[in-house]
Amino acid sequence: MRELLSIAHNQEFAIDKGVSFKEAIEAMYKNKNGCIILLKEKKPVAILTESDVIKALQFHVDFNEKAYSYATKPIITALANRPIESAFDMVIQYNIRRIVLLDSNAEYAGVVLQEDLLDYLEEDVYRVDLKISDILKPNQKLIEINKESSLQDALELMYKAHIGSLLVTQKSACIGILTEKDILSASYKEADMKLAIEKCMSAPVIAIREDNLVVDAIERMKGGSIRRLVVVDEFGYPVGILTNKDILKHIKGNVAKMLEIKVRHAKETMELLPEAIIEIINVK
Repeated sequence: MRELLSIAHNQEFAIDKGVSFKEAIEAMYKNKNGCIILLKEKKPVAILTESDVIKALQFHVDFNEKAYSYATKPIITALANRPIESAFDMVIQYNIRRIVLLDSNAEYAGVVLQEDLLDYLEEDVYRVDLKISDILKPNQKLIEINKESSLQDALELMYKAHIGSLLVTQKSACIGILTEKDILSASYKEADMKLAIEKCMSAPVIAIREDNLVVDAIERMKGGSIRRLVVVDEFGYPVGILTNKDILKHIKGNVAKMLEIKVRHAKETMELLPEAIIEIINVK
């Protein structure tokens, strides 16, 4: 079985815990994956995520303050030599987007993202006739914001609702989506929080119909390097937002079955191996 370290990121994902909030934002912007690990003598002590950034901006953070003050701690870690399959349970159990890896000395070894887990999955795991409507959260309340609203308005709404994105509307029509990544980008560029969100939202909306298969959603996420899709009905009206975490949660059982099959096949191979060796010897 492959180890978590084999799919982990290492470069540009960790920085000394003494950096400023501004320096941490810059590091997150450059690695393009929404987090930075804070280290103390090579050991991870905190993680700054996009959600942490939203919270800090909401309370008007001084960019010269230490990032450590606003980071999440303690952090969820795993040994780098653990099998990849073990990460699926961790992501769901702890409701996290990434797992920080440690080596045998409890020092930072890398980080595994949800996207890495989706990329790792064999197609047989998710190539089932499962529709998006089957796994979409029922009666999902979509939170919208007008395109002329400010970034500060969006921050307050996202923080209070504990969400990572807002649908941007104009005369009731959905024209874009504002995500944590968009806000991180605006922060890096030192945008005025009074700026209208239409200036920094993602547009057009990447949408998918609720009657499409989950495999279609996975392929679209992989192709666009995105974490979420707006789900629409047959008339194009938004009915929900599907994230890669939603998908991982619902295919976790298939991952367990895949692992069981692999173990069984390996065992059968080992049981057959002595006979094969004997046959080779007899031929000689």
